[in-house]
Amino acid sequence: RHTSALEASGSSTAFPEVEGLAELLEQIERLPGAQLRVLELLSVRVFTAAAGFARAIEVLRGLSQPVATRGSSAADPLEEEIDAELEQTLEKLRDDIESVGVDRAIDLFIEEWN
Repeated sequence: RHTSALEASGSSTAFPEVEGLAELLEQIERLPGAQLRVLELLSVRVFTAAAGFARAIEVLRGLSQPVATRGSSAADPLEEEIDAELEQTLEKLRDDIESVGVDRAIDLFIEEWN
């Protein structure tokens, strides 16, 4: 069993208890770029305290679902594409939080991806 970045950082207790968050963190372990962005967002207190946080996590779980379980390697080009797109999406969410506020940013994110 490998240690996740979350466990390695020793800050797992800092994250709010939201349904699906543990599953999301597990899913994105294979998407290093997206994983970094999610961990950055989770450190933004206004994001984790926002009313729409749980819905945003739900949408992120859908976006980061494994494409297929055909035993392909982690270096699958499709996985890399998903990682890059998700990383870009999360960067936009972070930028939107700064520019339009957290609640509006989450609404825009959910509208775009739900």
